[in-house]
Amino acid sequence: MTSSRAAHPMPFSGPPPNRAIWVEEQSAAFTATWWRAALSADLRWWPGELDDAGSTINRRRAHLIGRGAAEPAEAAHTLIAATVWGSGNRQIRLRTKACSLGFEVVGGHLAAAVRMLNDKGPWLHTQR
Repeated sequence: MTSSRAAHPMPFSGPPPNRAIWVEEQSAAFTATWWRAALSADLRWWPGELDDAGSTINRRRAHLIGRGAAEPAEAAHTLIAATVWGSGNRQIRLRTKACSLGFEVVGGHLAAAVRMLNDKGPWLHTQR
């Protein structure tokens, strides 16, 4: 049986590109001083790894920051790094609104979720 639907083209021609370049190097420009100001003077939120990032963050750096996300402070840093990567300089105040709940609260909840996924796996919702 043949389909009348045309095959969906891939977003590239020829063989797939190198993942390290195509995916991990996707980056966003950001202004660290704007982000720090949006964190309401509680710089515990700010991942120090972004201080040497210049004015761009790529997906690889965000993932490296997230390696320790099972700990509350590192989970909070991962939230900020992922938000900076995903938003650049757009709507910073809106993006940091969750931080108003408090560093310990947000970091604790995120770290607990990471530990649960580490222990139970990503398919936790299918287990009863």
